Amino acid sequence: MLFWTKEEYLKFSEVMKDKPVSYYAFEVLYWTGIREGELLALERGDFNISDRKLTINKSYQHLQGEDYITSPKTEESNRVIELPEFLCQEMEDYFGMLYKCDEHTRLFTFSKNYLHHEMDRGAKAAGVKRIRIHDLRHSHVAHCIELGFSPVAIAERLGHEGINITFNYAHQKKVEIPAEKLVLYERCQNCNRKAYQQAKEWYEYQRNGLEKQYMAKGVGFDTMLIVLWWYAIVTTIFAAMRSDIFLLDDFTAIFDALWNGIRQSCKWIVGVAKALAQVGDRIPNETIAIMVHWLLFIIVIVGVIAVVGILIVIIEKKVTKLYRENCWEVISVGVTVTSLALAVYFGDWIKALVRLNLVALLLLVQAVYVGIRVYVRGCKRARGYY
Repeated sequence: MLFWTKEEYLKFSEVMKDKPVSYYAFEVLYWTGIREGELLALERGDFNISDRKLTINKSYQHLQGEDYITSPKTEESNRVIELPEFLCQEMEDYFGMLYKCDEHTRLFTFSKNYLHHEMDRGAKAAGVKRIRIHDLRHSHVAHCIELGFSPVAIAERLGHEGINITFNYAHQKKVEIPAEKLVLYERCQNCNRKAYQQAKEWYEYQRNGLEKQYMAKGVGFDTMLIVLWWYAIVTTIFAAMRSDIFLLDDFTAIFDALWNGIRQSCKWIVGVAKALAQVGDRIPNETIAIMVHWLLFIIVIVGVIAVVGILIVIIEKKVTKLYRENCWEVISVGVTVTSLALAVYFGDWIKALVRLNLVALLLLVQAVYVGIRVYVRGCKRARGYY
């Protein structure tokens, strides 16, 4: 059972400051001893900064590709944890970094794989031994023991069902129950609280001012970007409509091929339906034979239409979901418009180099682009970035 000393954790936390979200996540894990799932379920409303309290009443689970917020591991896991003052100040700073942070905002939306990846990175950079995320609870227990906390107090803080679990965490160390519950963290007596509050108020004033300026510039930039994109899309579409080689030749060829394919498929389906309908012709009664003949014919036609319709709906949903998850952004619009513009304005040169239908080439480019985006996003998801 591995754990970090306070000195080892401080080395680790120092190198994690380059990624604020990772730094604050590990700060909460180490200084509170909460579980990984409890961390990922935390909301802004769980923190009572004024009273220096953290309420633990839920846990995060990721099952079969879906996120779930469930009740904690045990009944004892529902608890209120006392926070050190410096951690409250750090969390206030973190709240200020989040966009539109309200009481129900989830504070840490990354995956468990992301935490494990960051643990690997931080331990290697800090030169400390690599421990599991769960071992941070062991480290917190070791820190509490060094401060003189009793096993009962530690068990309540960690949400253990019994004191025996805490003894196992404590690595068989015996601790005397103190007469008075100690404060987990030492306060700096030399801190000038008034100067700190003044500096913090000035920081908040500047941050609010810069946030308003950023929002105003952001709205202007977004408006200009939308206008430019709209102009690019409209001009490209009109140019495509006026392009003989693109619209009259390649687009017509694709449409004709598609139409001929549909016609041949319909003829084949009708032929199969007629062949199956002839089963009814073997019935001696002429009236019943005609009825069965046309009934079989209609059943085959309607069945094929229903199957094709269902397949079209399924494919449409799959493609739409694929685009929404991987390509629903400005970059994808840019790739589509740029490839269309290249096909329209440089169609003659492209066809001189590659003897391909321009519409088919555009569809191929889109398929390759979507495939690359899906692959890259899958790699990022495997590393915990989503």
